[in-house]
Order: sequence, then C-alpha cells, then structure tokens
Amino acid sequence: MERPDLKQLAQEWKEQSKPIITQALVNGASQMSKNMNNAAKEANQSPKILFGIIRNTVTNGLLSTSQDIMANSLDIIRKDRNKGFQQEKQKQEEV
Repeated sequence: MERPDLKQLAQEWKEQSKPIITQALVNGASQMSKNMNNAAKEANQSPKILFGIIRNTVTNGLLSTSQDIMANSLDIIRKDRNKGFQQEKQKQEEV
C-alpha cells in the first residue's frame, strides 16, 4: 500500500468509528450514572463499601463501553467484507 492509500484508509476508519465510539461512550456514561445514583441512594454505607461500589460501577461501565465498541466495530467489518465480496462477484460476472 502506498502512503496515500494508508491515509485514505485511516480517514475512512476515523469517519466510520466516530459514531460507534460516540454511541458506546453515551451508553457507558448513562449506565455509570444510573449505577452511581443507585450507590449514592444508600447513604448508610461505610465509605469503604461505597468506594467499592463506585470502583465496580466504573469498571463495569468501562467494560460495557469496550464491548459496545467491539461489537459495533465487528458489525461494520462484516458489512464491509460482505460488500467487498459482492463487488468482487459483480466484477467477475461482468467479465
């Protein structure tokens, strides 16, 4: 691959990944916010327990966000691969 091809590929990946990452971050932040609110409602907890809940909430939010990004990225890769196979098939049929 020549340098312009790599730049074009990087630009395409950047454009395709923006909505995936944005949606995953929104979902992860919403989930973390909800869980943090639930943890804060129980005010009679010791600070140690509360910090443990917060740590688990942040960890689970990050994992959830990462899983969303990976799942959505795989869907796009599959769609692109299928599109490439269809284009290659059409080229072969034209010949």
